[in-house]
Amino acid sequence: MSDLRVVPTLTGLDTEAIIQELMNVERRPIALLTERQSLLSKQKQAWDEVRSSLEALASKIAPLTYSFNFYKKTVEVGDQSVLTATASTDAANASYEIKITSLARAQVIQSQAYADPAASLGLVGTISINGKDVVIAAEDSLNLLAQKINGTTGVGAQASVVQVAPGDYRLLITSSQTGTANKLSLGGDMALWQQLGFVDATGKVNEVVAAADAVFTINGVQFTRPTNVVSDAIPGVTLSLKTQADPVTGAGGTTLLTVSWDDSSLIQQVKDLIAAYNSFIDTARKYSGWDPATLKGGILFGDPLLQRLLAEIRRLIFQQVPGSVPGYESAVMVGISTGPLGAFSKEGKLSFDETKFLDKLKTNRDAVAYLFTSAEGIATSVSKGVSAYTKSDGYLEARMTRLTEEDRSISDRIEDLERRLDMRLATLRKQFTALQTMLAKMNSLGMWLAQQVTSMTQGTTTA
Repeated sequence: MSDLRVVPTLTGLDTEAIIQELMNVERRPIALLTERQSLLSKQKQAWDEVRSSLEALASKIAPLTYSFNFYKKTVEVGDQSVLTATASTDAANASYEIKITSLARAQVIQSQAYADPAASLGLVGTISINGKDVVIAAEDSLNLLAQKINGTTGVGAQASVVQVAPGDYRLLITSSQTGTANKLSLGGDMALWQQLGFVDATGKVNEVVAAADAVFTINGVQFTRPTNVVSDAIPGVTLSLKTQADPVTGAGGTTLLTVSWDDSSLIQQVKDLIAAYNSFIDTARKYSGWDPATLKGGILFGDPLLQRLLAEIRRLIFQQVPGSVPGYESAVMVGISTGPLGAFSKEGKLSFDETKFLDKLKTNRDAVAYLFTSAEGIATSVSKGVSAYTKSDGYLEARMTRLTEEDRSISDRIEDLERRLDMRLATLRKQFTALQTMLAKMNSLGMWLAQQVTSMTQGTTTA
């Protein structure tokens, strides 16, 4: 704005105050536009919260769109020091007594003792492990030989140098796989194997740990497997064997395994959905509700988009699902309602009758799964409905874009009005300055005329 100011003159008029009053009147449109911008900002913040609560609802409804979550199995193991287990949805609900006679082991062989693992062995030739050749040079040490074995692709073994005692170093070669079928196959120059101490003159291998299969019984039936991770004994169940029975007394190594429905995780998913839905309702009511005490509505009170959103989500939650089993047609039928025992809630929040839900699951699990996961099921429909609002080209993004564009348009209008007001202020100050100048001249003229009249009056009196 112009820095020019008009100061009061002999007229007694505070022209600057008059100018400011005039400008205040002309600034009223800007004040109204600023108020509109403030409202737009609050509406955008409100819609951001609504969108966040909808996205949270979408994340909680998503698991319930997948049928496998209704058929998950849980495994209870009496003694997890004996074994642990997992189960897929294919596992049958049953109990099994498992006794581990012996665990699967990988074969381990060792060399003779060497005083210095870094000293040259002085051996030359080629040995093979599981059909893979390892060339030994005269300058190779025990350490270097271990590195060569480990660097041989597909050798199926791991070499390491260990210190048994001071001045007693040995090379250990361990099969990469457990089980008797995976014993190490030693070949090449057998004289080198003997010189290294892995084989004696009779061809007997210097074995530290013998290769062994896992031997265990399930409900009295014996199984033999080459590994301690067993996935083909009980259909749908993977066992990880850990502890075998005492080979002398036979004690230990026994536990009970029970496979059952994992309804606890499903129940939690339903509870999470209801909590997210109720949180969404709270957010929507905060911005769309009416306060009778203040006689004021929320920032989105009466907004048709929010009202449509609320109505749509409620409709999808409580819809009758086409093709559903009688008695399983809607959420209310399985214990999800707007109040205890299906009572209506003014707030529109959901409640969950866990006992009823579990009873329905036990009676007809397939019907409950269909109610949620079918093409027009509750979870599927709500997920699609929410996505229509929250996706990048959805209804909420369109509303936010409209609000942003209106805010930008208002800013442009305010900027234009500010320029016009600056010009108007400058014009007013020029006009009032001219007025002051004119009044000053008139005042001077009046004083001169008064002086002339006074002089003439005095002259007449003297004559």
